[in-house]
Amino acid sequence: MSNCYQLDKPRGGNCSTTSGKIDLDLYRNALSVRDACERLGISVNGSEFISCPNHSESHASAKLYPEHIHCFGCGFNANLIGIVRHIKGLGFWEAVNWIANEAGLPHVQGRDWTPEQRAEFERRQAEAERTFECLTKLADYYHEQLVSNPQALEAFQAQYKISRATIDLLKIGFANGAVIACLRENGFSLDEIKATGAFVVDKNGRPCAFFKKRFVFPYWFRGTVRYMIGRRTQWTEDNQFEKAKYKKLLTWSEKRPYVSSAIDNSVFYGEDALSVRPASIVITEGVTDCISATQAGFDSISPVTTRIKRADFERILPKLKSVKIVYLVNDNEISGMGEAGAIDSAEVLFKAGIDVRIVTLPLGEKQEKARQEISKRFGITVEMSPGDILAAKQALSGDDDEDYEMLAKDAKTDLNEYFHDHTAADFRALQKQAREFLDVMLDTVPAGGSPRERYRVLAPIMKIISEQPELTWKDHIEAVCKRFSHLDTGALRKEVAHHRKENEAEKEASSKFLPKAYSNRIMESVPVMHYLGGFYHYRGGVYRSWYRQEVDKLIMDMLGENVQPYQVDQIRSILEIDTFKRPELVNLPGLLNIANGLLNVKTGELAPHTPGVLSTAQSSVTFDPAVTCHTWMTFLDRVLPDPDQRMLLAEIFGYCLTTEIGKHKAFILLGEGANGKGVVLDVLRALVG
Repeated sequence: MSNCYQLDKPRGGNCSTTSGKIDLDLYRNALSVRDACERLGISVNGSEFISCPNHSESHASAKLYPEHIHCFGCGFNANLIGIVRHIKGLGFWEAVNWIANEAGLPHVQGRDWTPEQRAEFERRQAEAERTFECLTKLADYYHEQLVSNPQALEAFQAQYKISRATIDLLKIGFANGAVIACLRENGFSLDEIKATGAFVVDKNGRPCAFFKKRFVFPYWFRGTVRYMIGRRTQWTEDNQFEKAKYKKLLTWSEKRPYVSSAIDNSVFYGEDALSVRPASIVITEGVTDCISATQAGFDSISPVTTRIKRADFERILPKLKSVKIVYLVNDNEISGMGEAGAIDSAEVLFKAGIDVRIVTLPLGEKQEKARQEISKRFGITVEMSPGDILAAKQALSGDDDEDYEMLAKDAKTDLNEYFHDHTAADFRALQKQAREFLDVMLDTVPAGGSPRERYRVLAPIMKIISEQPELTWKDHIEAVCKRFSHLDTGALRKEVAHHRKENEAEKEASSKFLPKAYSNRIMESVPVMHYLGGFYHYRGGVYRSWYRQEVDKLIMDMLGENVQPYQVDQIRSILEIDTFKRPELVNLPGLLNIANGLLNVKTGELAPHTPGVLSTAQSSVTFDPAVTCHTWMTFLDRVLPDPDQRMLLAEIFGYCLTTEIGKHKAFILLGEGANGKGVVLDVLRALVG
């Protein structure tokens, strides 16, 4: 989770921004939990248990962990700040300052926060804690649904070979039953239930379970559940909403404002393993891979994806800095996507100065046989590039496509399957064979071929080496020359020195780069808003779609020929924040944007166009109250002689000219051909715009 908290504008809130950041992890980790308990006058027994501060008891039932406590009697969980708050009855910031006093850290109460900002932060903290409590109770319920269902439990263990002890420890579950009733019985309101992201909301505002008949894997962090993922099972319904193999919790968006902003899908499964600062860590592709490695005794985490997002790396890299070796273990599949994803992730870690190694899982008889069959029938081999394999697969049709998919599934292996018939000692031996990132990259350099071809492949490798610290890049050059004895060491050093000079120039330019200033210039040149995921700019009395490529082109023109991609991204991101508009502020009901102004449909008043009225639709018609519509009225008299029907059509037109949908009505024009239906629709289209 995030190491720093900034009281910025909350999504959907109105809190203003403050400039400073508070590193809460500094305070959370300032004292050990045992030390804090002893300072608070709580005795700790030899087994690291204390009497739970949340309820009365005759024996110690709360276990101390490095960064939190957990009571096996009442389920109470708390980190260091939470422990201090609970025992001493303090507010959040008072507890932080108590820790500051004990650990000799600076107080945070002198920050330039207004009382409103401080109250808003406290509210968001309380909301997050309550959301995680609800998720933790949800995990308990789903776990009980799994272990009390012999058929589901047997199917899970047969598929993944995960022990009952591990299932109980991690509270792995099965999404089934009257979950909402259970949460309500445990004191959670409907709004708190919706905030977890584990429920969709129907048209009447009622929550419905998002996971249905799926195996559920909770993401634990410091004793509470922070996230969940659901795996499709043989009992999951076969419909368009359940096609995905995995479903993750819903997160906050303009379409789902009921979900708490504390629900963060960037968190890694098992991320708690990094809190104990292990000597090595295994990063797996899938959640069951991570669980199997952990069960075998290896500290493991998983992004539950083939490629780790660059933004997620920024958050987790500081935690990986203290790890001596990072092992990446992706799926070994014929498409090569697993290895390609591992190489991408390894590059980011290598650039950060982390010792990263890629483990290639061995193939069994089943995988070898399936790959031979794929090669024989479809001409697809693992030596082909991922792009060529995809193109060859897309060329298949009918039964061939289905047969390929079945064989490709058999041709794949992952870490979970590896541990079905391998021991921890086997995996440790595999780790010793893991390839370092630089060796993986050098494997792509052709041994033969022309010098030009070798340089083409070596050039990006030299660029990556140039970004290494001063004490290591020269060693990497020696490794390259040892691998390719015909290369000139001096020439390679000059190449890297040139790249390092360019890197320094880029850093200097970046230090002078002020994306907010460019965002301000754009807003000064044209009214802009960011609405429902896209940009709009004001032109001709209406906000028209402004495609991302158009925005980027404007930014590139502003920056000139030395523009860098990251600069474009940063300016666009700032512009998006600066111009964000909530949906309820756009296309206000009661106003009709037409060619000659803004018509108030209730009063008939026509006002001039203004960018202050946020409208994304404009009719091409003009409004003139003095003009009569003789042709239109004659047409209506002919096709709708009944005056009540003409009035109904007028109401339908009026309803279609608003943004309201509260009537929940659909309209059907009936009649045989050439009776006016097409004319009515043409006129309505012209009016709506």
